Amino acid sequence: MTISMPATVKSFGNETLHVLTSAPGAPAAITAAQVTAGKNITCHMIGDWYVPAETTKVARARKMCETQTTESLGTTTWQPGDLMYTYLPQLAGVASSPGNEAYEAMPQGTTVYLIQRLGKGGKTVLATGDKYLLWPIELGPQVPGVSSDDEGGEFAITQACAFAAGYSGPIPGTLVA
Repeated sequence: MTISMPATVKSFGNETLHVLTSAPGAPAAITAAQVTAGKNITCHMIGDWYVPAETTKVARARKMCETQTTESLGTTTWQPGDLMYTYLPQLAGVASSPGNEAYEAMPQGTTVYLIQRLGKGGKTVLATGDKYLLWPIELGPQVPGVSSDDEGGEFAITQACAFAAGYSGPIPGTLVA
């Protein structure tokens, strides 16, 4: 039997994140124009942003005639992690400041729609057919800090987030013309 290695895509540097401030009309079929009307915050993000999911296992009811109990899959809970992105503290609050695009696009208490493309670099052009995940997110406070405590550290915001009301997971989609 011949074993072949499957084709893969490197993840390092191959992820993009755009912010939309209003809900797209068709979440699973957004146009490139709708995405570019938002903000590309890919180069502001520190590290990667992956949302873990946990699926519980639940015991099935044991029948009187059975001596063992089996498990089945229960509820899946998606847990959006904190966002961490760079900002320029001396220009915070100054409208349209270059370098504060992410900071300005994601104020505390708002709902945004994050468009995450996996397998596409942050500087690649959006194209019809690109796959994405849409994350409807409610934003927590913008907490100022730094990305690290050495000479490579940059001023950064850490921001908690949760799914917006009415959503419990990402919406997969494909960019349309």
